[in-house]
Amino acid sequence: MHSLPQEPDMMEDHLRIPNKKKRKKSNKKKNGKWVGDKVGREIEDFACYATKIHDFSRMAHQAKDSRKRAQIKAPIIFIVVFFGAFFSMVSMAQLDHWLKSKVFARFIPSRFRLPSHDTVRRALQKWDLDIQRQQHQEIVICYKEQKGPKKGSIDGLRVTAIDGVELFHSTAYKCKDCLTREKRDGSTEYYHSIVVAQQVGGGANIIYDWEMRKPRDGQDKDEGESTVALRLIKSLKEKYGKITDVYTLDALYAKAPIIEAALAAGSHVVIRMKDKRMRIMQRGHKEFSERSYDHFWEENDRRGNSIYVQAWEQEGLTDWDQVSIPLRLIKIIRHTTKTIIEGNEKVQVTDITEQWLVTTYTKTEVKVQTIARIACERWEIENVAFRNLKTFNHIDHCFVHHPVAIEALINFQVMAFNLKRMYFYHHLSNFRSWDIQLREVINEMREAARWGKLNLCRWLWKWGLCVL
Repeated sequence: MHSLPQEPDMMEDHLRIPNKKKRKKSNKKKNGKWVGDKVGREIEDFACYATKIHDFSRMAHQAKDSRKRAQIKAPIIFIVVFFGAFFSMVSMAQLDHWLKSKVFARFIPSRFRLPSHDTVRRALQKWDLDIQRQQHQEIVICYKEQKGPKKGSIDGLRVTAIDGVELFHSTAYKCKDCLTREKRDGSTEYYHSIVVAQQVGGGANIIYDWEMRKPRDGQDKDEGESTVALRLIKSLKEKYGKITDVYTLDALYAKAPIIEAALAAGSHVVIRMKDKRMRIMQRGHKEFSERSYDHFWEENDRRGNSIYVQAWEQEGLTDWDQVSIPLRLIKIIRHTTKTIIEGNEKVQVTDITEQWLVTTYTKTEVKVQTIARIACERWEIENVAFRNLKTFNHIDHCFVHHPVAIEALINFQVMAFNLKRMYFYHHLSNFRSWDIQLREVINEMREAARWGKLNLCRWLWKWGLCVL
């Protein structure tokens, strides 16, 4: 059993978060390149932040897999795969290229050799998922203790969105956890899908938890998204207590068990409604058509377009028999005025959209303008979580088609996504004013790790902890 050499600067007492006020000079750009301290400093600052705030070095040493007589141990694999996800690796082939080009050389003590991508594959298939899930839970608990959910609230309400996303599909490869569907040509397609719970409304917008859809839950069909969402709401309450005040959900989740589960967890719901056959919707259509709107206001979207909003509402509705409390039905019509190009000329047009919402909040608890904002912020799970995870973290690519490896890689990608956003959007409160895209910063951090003269081991491997 080996341990790292004893160095004074690797002691825990010497781990310090760099002064954020001194970072202003590094936020300037010249001809597309950073000047001053450059972004290379950020990868060292991130390693310091991850270890000091989230005890990242302990997480690395906790990592386990069930390989026998492994020459390269799980902590080395943990560091490589985490920073591979942090740097947005596209495939295992790219990870192999980064390993050969020494991208991770400064993350691992020089006395230990880097793994090959085949070793990483084998380790991920034997990974200990229970420890990994516990590490994710500790990160979210730390975020809650730092009042991250409250800083990203909407009018004082902590909002969580739940939605599902398909990861990848194949007609040739399958595993025991694959979901199945029949294509038009009669062939069978295998795919994986998850349901995600994410903070929305502002702040870091991290992912609180996620669950895989399971195959064949009965009656020869795969598990539905609403079943997974129900399980997710219950697990959030068990793991984190009351981390959210309200769930914002799509019409797919407009079901009584989900509403009752949210109420049992001490939260409320704002659900988009589409099914006009429901009695509560039929009553709303009848009542709202007979009177003028109850509220109106003007607002601007993120592109600066002017929006005129009309709203109808009715509370105390008991038409949903399976729900234990009266509900509040809201109808919102938005008139959005925007400029488009037609025939090389700018033309102003008005788009009209209609939206129906059901909420457990009463009129005295939350005003209709806040309910409308909460419903709109549901799109953040699409624009932030799913878009970033698919476009930049490539979660829709099957790196290793093995049930344990798939879940382990998703955990690594979610952990990297959360720590990345917590560092830049929660710890660095002024990052949005840097006027630079996050992916550009990440790319420069990767190149700094490869070419810069940085001592990252002292942050990631604290003195006295065994590596092998």
